[in-house]
Amino acid sequence: MINQEIKKIRISKGLSQKEMADLLFMSQASYSKIESGKTAISLDTILKILEVYKEEASNILSTYGLKITQQAGKNEKEVLSEVSLDNFYNYYKQVLDEMLMIKNKEINDLKEIINQMKNKAIGDD
Repeated sequence: MINQEIKKIRISKGLSQKEMADLLFMSQASYSKIESGKTAISLDTILKILEVYKEEASNILSTYGLKITQQAGKNEKEVLSEVSLDNFYNYYKQVLDEMLMIKNKEINDLKEIINQMKNKAIGDD
């Protein structure tokens, strides 16, 4: 998960959670929740973290199959934003689609249990 990558790099840079939170203009508690995966991380926050880590941005993104390439007339941050928006959208869409499939299966399983219970109740009469 990206939160684990962010934590590894923060530690390798010798930064505390408090120092990182200060750089991102957030509380240490909020930053801690990001690293622990207890809160969803927004694309804006990811981009801010990548900006703080600068040279590590490519490494974090490559973990998720993303690559930064320089485009004529655009700086790295502009390119990073475009790459991140497209790929993170696709990643989260895939995650949400998988969650929807799981929930639909759970609903179908529950419907089947209800039908079995109804049939049993009818048979007991």
